[in-house]
Amino acid sequence: ELQVVANAAREANQIIDQRAFSWTELFGRFEATLPPDMRISAVQPRLEGAGNFIVAIRVEAQRAEDLDAFVESLEADAGFHNALAVQAQTSASGLIEAVVEGTYVPPPDDSGAGLLEPPTTVPQGGGR
Repeated sequence: ELQVVANAAREANQIIDQRAFSWTELFGRFEATLPPDMRISAVQPRLEGAGNFIVAIRVEAQRAEDLDAFVESLEADAGFHNALAVQAQTSASGLIEAVVEGTYVPPPDDSGAGLLEPPTTVPQGGGR
C-alpha cells in the first residue's frame, strides 16, 4: 500500500511540475458540459505515457440520458478524447452512479510561464 501511495504522490508531483494541468480549466469544462440533473462526486487525473492525462470522473445522474449527454458533451468539447462510461450502477436511492474516463487535452499554456526564465542580459548598475 505504501508503494501505491508513493506512486500516486510521484504522479501528482509530475503533473504539478509540468504545470500543464489546471484544475480551474478542467472544472470550467465540467461546468460547461454537465447536465443540470447530474453532479460530480470525485475527479481523479492520472498521467500516462508521454503527457497523456486520463481523467476519471465519478458522477451521479438521475437518468441514463443525462449520463449519455455528459459523455457526448465531453467528446464534443475538444478537451476530451475517448470519453466513456467505464462503470455504472444504480444505487438504492435510484441514482445512476458512474465513472466516466477520458483523455484530457489541456489547452496550450498562454500564461506567460516562459517569462520566468532567467534574463539573457545582465542588469546595468547597482551590482555587488
